[in-house]
Amino acid sequence: MDKSILKQKRRLGFSLGLIIVSSQIIFTLIEFVLQQLKIEETIIITYLLNAFSLYVVAFLATKIYLRKVENIEPKPKSKLSFKKFIWYLFIAYGIGIFCATFTNEIIALVSKLFNSEYTDRVEEIMSNSTPIPLILFVAIIGPIFEELIFRGLLLKKLRVYGDKTAIIYTAIAFGLFHTNISQILFAAVIGLVLAYVVCKTNNIKYSILMHILINLSSSIVTIISSNGAEVLQTIYVFVVTLITIAAIIVVPINLIPYFFNGCIL
Repeated sequence: MDKSILKQKRRLGFSLGLIIVSSQIIFTLIEFVLQQLKIEETIIITYLLNAFSLYVVAFLATKIYLRKVENIEPKPKSKLSFKKFIWYLFIAYGIGIFCATFTNEIIALVSKLFNSEYTDRVEEIMSNSTPIPLILFVAIIGPIFEELIFRGLLLKKLRVYGDKTAIIYTAIAFGLFHTNISQILFAAVIGLVLAYVVCKTNNIKYSILMHILINLSSSIVTIISSNGAEVLQTIYVFVVTLITIAAIIVVPINLIPYFFNGCIL
């Protein structure tokens, strides 16, 4: 293998580690400074710290690190019909919820076996948030920057080695990026569909909008749960269950064959 190609592949491989490590270092340093200055870390400050470390520092560091890695040649953009958009959105969300439920059940089982308690820090922060910062950071800012990093920056670099490689790698990277056991599989599955949509349309705006809608849904559920609206929670669970069942039936028939014979939905 050509040394330059090998070097580019190594850089792409290390890029995920760079995103996670650089963001965690900056977050920890700022948190340490706040503690020394005796500034109370409120929910807003926590959101701002995460946004700055993940979406500013990590994004810029990775962009600079990968600046010499080859991009795929620009391809013409194609439109995605509303019907197809909803179709992919339901597949991503349905299978994602199924994987999240499965993961949470495994966590609960392991916690019971070892008589320990697992604390989901992300869920804890969201539950203690007021609606405006929750929607702003989780449902709008987060999805936009995450798409720019994974379905923008990384996907463009990886498509040089084929769309399948790019889709699978960015999906795994997106899952690991969340560094939260309960979210890894959920995020990876959603990342798989979002990357597929970008490769199909060569247009990141669709994945950004899907990501916003998925996170917005989670944010609304958190707000409903915090306010104890049991009827709305029941309706949501019922609707999500239907979407999940439909997605489980649809995916093996329509999506998986793409990775074996190049069929396009």
